[in-house]
Amino acid sequence: MLTIETLMFFGVEFILLYSLIFYLNLFFEGNEKKKKLLRKPKVSILIPAYNEEKTIKKCISSVLNLDYPKEKLEVIVINDGSTDRTREIAESFGNKIKLINQENQGKARAINNGLKISTGEFFACLDADSYVDKNSLKKILKHFDKDTAAVTPLMEVHSPKNILQKTQAIEYMIYIFIKKCMAKINSIFVTPGPFTVYRKKIIESIGGFDEKSIVEDQEIAYRLQKHHFKIEQSDDGKVYTEAPINLKEFYRQRNRWARGTIQTIWKYKNLIFNPKYGDFGLFQLPMNLFGLILPFVTLYFLFKFFFLPIYNSLSTLILTNFSFLFSFPDLTQTFLGINFSTIFLNFIYLGLFIFAGKKAYQVSNEKFKRKEIIPGIFFFLFFYILTGFITLIAFYHLLTKKMEKW
Repeated sequence: MLTIETLMFFGVEFILLYSLIFYLNLFFEGNEKKKKLLRKPKVSILIPAYNEEKTIKKCISSVLNLDYPKEKLEVIVINDGSTDRTREIAESFGNKIKLINQENQGKARAINNGLKISTGEFFACLDADSYVDKNSLKKILKHFDKDTAAVTPLMEVHSPKNILQKTQAIEYMIYIFIKKCMAKINSIFVTPGPFTVYRKKIIESIGGFDEKSIVEDQEIAYRLQKHHFKIEQSDDGKVYTEAPINLKEFYRQRNRWARGTIQTIWKYKNLIFNPKYGDFGLFQLPMNLFGLILPFVTLYFLFKFFFLPIYNSLSTLILTNFSFLFSFPDLTQTFLGINFSTIFLNFIYLGLFIFAGKKAYQVSNEKFKRKEIIPGIFFFLFFYILTGFITLIAFYHLLTKKMEKW
């Protein structure tokens, strides 16, 4: 007998498998022509910073060390009211950079203020906790054609140390694969803060960055898609970012991302299932919406079919003074109640997921190491549950209007 729960479960499984197969099909669809950088235009690098004394020096140094003509490179640091040594460290670079000191007004306002004084034909945003590879700018610029508004880099975690950072490193690798696929159908929905390069006149023509958004890099990508501009994904331009090293930092980052995603999808809800916006409206936005609904479904099934049976079994043990003779039938029934067809489906999904992960490492010219097996298991079994809980909390924070700028 079909129940609502059964339909929900197989509906989720179908969407997950379909999307993964769809991405794999896109990945193998056609071979891209190798592109060359035909000219070297002037580029402005905007570095918004708020209390980044630990990383700002290395960040600026990585930009100044770019393999690009110095006379065609403009570095603008926007100190957004930092209360630590960020300003002092930035000033130590002297006239190698332009420095804007402003009261704390938020990241989007900082970028817009930097954009106002920039003189480059193109500009890049670089988070102050990120470091760019010296060859990345040339590799990213070669992907621009006349219709391209932005090109995103290959973003990797810088020197992951503990299991949380190593798990995020795997997540970033998987995301490289997904973005490579999305670029083929012009459906990239976020232009990451770490070193996305933009065509300045296009960003100015659509009004710059949204200063009310807490995920300005995602909102600007949606707006570019709304105006039918193209966003490309670089296949070799790398940038390295500092990932949260503990649960407190991770929670704060992902909570902001989740709240920003909810707000952005709501703002652009008219694009969802709208054929006017091609694959972005018909496929990618529904998948983004599904990603917000999925945590509710996942945590419901996890509670009802995992935690609740365990709780009932433990309750039986306690009530029978830990007599396994009385509680064994209950434990057996819990085990036999498992739907092994769902396990089979999950093994198929896991196999495809591992294959996609392997291709992601190939795209970024990295190798999966044995020491990453444990973070990989953690990623597949627990990481989504963790981010799912954070997404639920993000919904609550939106309802209670709890906000923050950075």
